[in-house]
Amino acid sequence: MMNIIVIALIALLVVLSVRNIKKRLGGDCGCSGGGPLVIPPKDKNRSHYRYEATMRVEGMKCKNCTINVANALNSRDGTWADKVSLKDGRAHVLLKDKPTAEELSSPVAAAGYRVAAVELKT
Repeated sequence: MMNIIVIALIALLVVLSVRNIKKRLGGDCGCSGGGPLVIPPKDKNRSHYRYEATMRVEGMKCKNCTINVANALNSRDGTWADKVSLKDGRAHVLLKDKPTAEELSSPVAAAGYRVAAVELKT
């Protein structure tokens, strides 16, 4: 009887492990359980944003990651993460003031991602 219980527990662990692997391979990294909401920028009037930047962001593995990056950027005053693309690994950002690459990279890094490149446009 004890052998049957041990075998059942091992089978359960294998099934759970396989489900977890399939989930991660399917693009859901589990970085945020229930799916976070995008926090919009305080000012959504595009005419107030004079500058643009494109950032190459590494470490995004799922839709929740793109939302986390957008929220990190939108938390910076005068910054609007217009589009964050998982497919391209890029974030298009609108800005009221001309920032440095470090000012843009800092909130993204604090959210757990790596900014590989920043291209500022005027």
